[in-house]
Amino acid sequence: MSVQAAINAFNAKVEKLSNKEFRFRCIQITNEAVRNTPVDTGRLRANWQIGFGYSPNSLIQFKGGTDKQANEAAADQSAAGRLRAAEQESPGATVCYITNNLPYAHSVESGGPTNKPRRMLARAILRVSKIL
Repeated sequence: MSVQAAINAFNAKVEKLSNKEFRFRCIQITNEAVRNTPVDTGRLRANWQIGFGYSPNSLIQFKGGTDKQANEAAADQSAAGRLRAAEQESPGATVCYITNNLPYAHSVESGGPTNKPRRMLARAILRVSKIL
């Protein structure tokens, strides 16, 4: 299933949720996308962002090292801090944007000539949609 098809199916279910539940599910999807993201330097995982009522357009500066486990832990911590902050912003927003603005994020999500699709976001949306 494509990311857009997963988003459309999720939106149909979300329209019936309260604002608090809607925000919780958006954060849950973002957490899942972070966990689904492969780690090399940690940069891709650390760049997941969420915005309520706006689309984040920045790049997160993250410098990983050569230790994959350390990179994974640091990237998770970086993303978790932003998610906690996002919970408090724009309480009345009815739109949630989940983004990863790294230039190669789309090719990792959808695949390319030399790599298979990882479907980090699509799998996250589908998993959370099944819970609804």
